[in-house]
Amino acid sequence: MRLHGIHDGRLYASTARTLYTEQRTNGSDGVGRFVADGDLPNPRLAGWFRRELFTGSPWRLLSRLVGRFPTTNVWRDDAVTLATLNRWLVASHDGERTWTPVYELPRSSGPMGVLPTACCRDGDRLLLGEYPLGADTAHLLVSTDDGRSWRRLLAVDGVRHVHSVLRDPYTDDVWVTTGDRDSESRLCLLRDGEKGSETASEGSDDAGDDEHDGPWLDVVGTGSQRWRAVDLAFTEDAVLWGMDCLYADENRIQRLDRETLAEREPGERLDEDAIETVGVASGSVFYAETWDHDGEQYVALVTATETGTDSTADGDRAVNRTGTADVLVSSSASGFERWETLASYQKKPALADSLPGVESASGYVYVAADERGLFVNPFNTAEDDGKVLRVSSERVASLLE
Repeated sequence: MRLHGIHDGRLYASTARTLYTEQRTNGSDGVGRFVADGDLPNPRLAGWFRRELFTGSPWRLLSRLVGRFPTTNVWRDDAVTLATLNRWLVASHDGERTWTPVYELPRSSGPMGVLPTACCRDGDRLLLGEYPLGADTAHLLVSTDDGRSWRRLLAVDGVRHVHSVLRDPYTDDVWVTTGDRDSESRLCLLRDGEKGSETASEGSDDAGDDEHDGPWLDVVGTGSQRWRAVDLAFTEDAVLWGMDCLYADENRIQRLDRETLAEREPGERLDEDAIETVGVASGSVFYAETWDHDGEQYVALVTATETGTDSTADGDRAVNRTGTADVLVSSSASGFERWETLASYQKKPALADSLPGVESASGYVYVAADERGLFVNPFNTAEDDGKVLRVSSERVASLLE
């Protein structure tokens, strides 16, 4: 099972194309029973072939060879459920009884279409960031009718793809992160109707005199792997992230204080001195989760057991040093300067691990949080693969004492 998030107080997840919703037990803080809601479609396939491709023997055989890999994303809110399957974005407005293909993503998009972090609601609009793996230009997409139709809001020039599109709950800003090379690794703020330099929008090193009246990306920082992030954790006093770099000697956990952001002018790029290293992760940091408990804020960051090499690295920098997928936690009590490992997971062994030239699937951990605590979902791991586990806030607090 793959955990996607929490909506209306209930966890929701999927296995292959089948969607599940948690049925909570009154008075219990534990993980409830997951009940199947129905299946996602594949807009390009129908009938028997569609079922066999995603749930039949060829799919299971591929999983045995390389391991399980995520193939869908699902985002729920009160107005719509969105999902991506490869390069298709689909939407449901009737409680997931029927689905409509609403947008075709770039042909080079990965199995999930986009990253799980690349979709958010910003008021009356929905935003989604493309994740092409080829030469296609990534775009930021927008819908103003609850996902029924989509258009390109802007081209994200000079980057490989978009990692995340996230709404800051403290400022209502929309953050966009990109990768993967040093010059492509950027933390940006989406600006609407404000004027900024062409430099801020396109990431060029050349000074520009042109200005924008429409939406543009205000690059907060770029130029090294320290600005390469998949997900961001928003706290009252800072924005935190872990580096997403397969070949780095160390993947730093970093904090950018809100005071620094408040003093920054639109279009001004911060240098690395503006971000503080507050910890070190065992590997590339993928996902983040925040929650409150007993007057403190908590952050969980998770790494992945990545396989293969990073094609954007220079020379021997592509070497993979990742060992386990870890869940790291910290709290505002330490100013997020003390990080402890809550759980670690080895990647699930696959036949491809012993076959030269065949890349096996990576191991991941998906996380979500609410008043019950932190939910941990190891995926393609040797232990607890596919389970959704609850970790109480009290347990996390005790670990950090």
